[in-house]
Order: sequence, then structure tokens, then C-alpha cells
Amino acid sequence: MKKEVTVYKDEKGELIASCDRSACEGCKSSLFCRTKNYSFPVENPNGVEVKEGEKVIIDMPSGRTVLSSFMSLFFPLICFFLGMAAGAFLLHGNEVIQFSLALLGLAVGFLIAFIYFRVSGRKFTPEILSAKDE
Repeated sequence: MKKEVTVYKDEKGELIASCDRSACEGCKSSLFCRTKNYSFPVENPNGVEVKEGEKVIIDMPSGRTVLSSFMSLFFPLICFFLGMAAGAFLLHGNEVIQFSLALLGLAVGFLIAFIYFRVSGRKFTPEILSAKDE
């Protein structure tokens, strides 16, 4: 996934990218979006010459994007259904406990995803490909 962003530096001298509002044009959920002023860290493994405020092209490989989405959203949801199924098979129809186990499964899924992203470190950080040609 390639995207045009503007690069800044934070207090520690690390590169931070910010999306332009033009990237949001035409999006159906722009009214409810909270990421309009969102900034995120980027890596510069190729040593591209970057000035603060300059536009660059970043890339996050599709496989990493899909894995990130899966771990953030679908894995906890799968754990929710596993907890619900465990409650249904073990307790034979007690809905309150079944729902409680489903919520516990959801919480465990989010906890595992959180730990996974902490351990993975910067594996999911986008990388600068090149400076934007004007």
C-alpha cells in the first residue's frame, strides 16, 4: 500500500508522517473519521534525503497490511466466537455464562493482539520509498 504523506520530526529526531486532507476526499466516512490529524512513525531504511515538511511516498507491503488488520480486528472476533462456542458446549445453554466466556475470549484476543504488536516492534512501521516528485 503506497501513500503520499508529509514528513516531520518529533522531539527525539525520529521521522513522523502525517496524511494530507486531500487523501480523505471522496471517503464516505470522512464525517466520522478521527484520523484527519493522525500522525505515525515511519522508517527510512534506504536513507532517502528528507527535509521536514517535505512530501514523500511511503509503503507498507500488502501482506503486512492484511496481517495487521487480521490481528487487530479478526483475531479478537474469532476468540469471541471460540469463547461463545466453549460456553455452549461446556455449559449446555446457560446464556449468561456463555456470553461471559465470549467476552472473556474477546478480551483475551485483544490482549494477545496487543502483546503481538509489542513484540513485533517496528515490523509494521511504513517505510519511505522516495521523495515526492513535484
